[in-house]
Amino acid sequence: MRRLSTVLLAAVLVCPAFSQAQKFHFQVDPNRTYTDGNAKILLWTEGGFRGDFDSGRNPGGSRTSPGKAAEPQADVNAMVAAKPVWEIGYWGVLRSKGSFDLDIDLETQQVSLSNYVLDRVVNEPLTFRGACLLNNEEFQSFGPSADYGPQLQKFNVGAVRLDKFKIVQKPGARQGTVYSLQDGVYRVSVTFMADVVLDAPELGQPQPLAFTLACSLVGDFRMSEGGATLSFPRGTGGDNLVRDASTALDDFPAYLPGPDGERLRVRFRSAVTRFGLSINGEREFFAVGKPSESGGKD
Repeated sequence: MRRLSTVLLAAVLVCPAFSQAQKFHFQVDPNRTYTDGNAKILLWTEGGFRGDFDSGRNPGGSRTSPGKAAEPQADVNAMVAAKPVWEIGYWGVLRSKGSFDLDIDLETQQVSLSNYVLDRVVNEPLTFRGACLLNNEEFQSFGPSADYGPQLQKFNVGAVRLDKFKIVQKPGARQGTVYSLQDGVYRVSVTFMADVVLDAPELGQPQPLAFTLACSLVGDFRMSEGGATLSFPRGTGGDNLVRDASTALDDFPAYLPGPDGERLRVRFRSAVTRFGLSINGEREFFAVGKPSESGGKD
């Protein structure tokens, strides 16, 4: 079993004979495109949190106060500084569907990739498991009452449902290279920028989140009867991508671990400063391409 390089897509294409320049529209087959292993999404954030107390809407809610002090004044509910790292993970078979266009010119040894979309949610929402490393300052809580030291230990936050998990190429075409490996086999290599689009109800955001990453398509190209195929055989590989971000989040609710099994209800106010995506395991890819009338040269 060969080890695959870190790419969003590795493709194989074999061609008996075709025009020097031709465009193909590919559809990814979810029945033959998957990773069997683990997926992890990381959000490094900066900001803080406070209790969910509100004198008008939630007078019985929890309150927070930075540092260690005497009993606070009534209705005091102060922000606690924190730089939480949110981690959501998935273990099992993660299938993919999608489509993209490849314009291949063997004469100039150029390839152009456009309209690339890979959807990780194939039939129904995905259920990830969440955890948080709070990176907090020392604080007190009231309702329940507890003293919290700095750097609270990593804790589980429960299930996180992903209604949307897509990789979408930025608008426009990206150029790459193509060269012959042997008769009818051509190596394709393209680097492109894409948005990782996420929608999780637990984050309480009005719109899906989008984070830009540099991605790659690397692999081999073959023609088939009436079209082309792109594929890689089953093997072990992964994508491990990290990039700085600057995305403000709307306030969202969460629970912190409290005393005697109680939970402290808080609301976070923060911004994402860094985004990471890791997908690793045994995987396979298969897509079928059909000639596109807009491809090729005059």
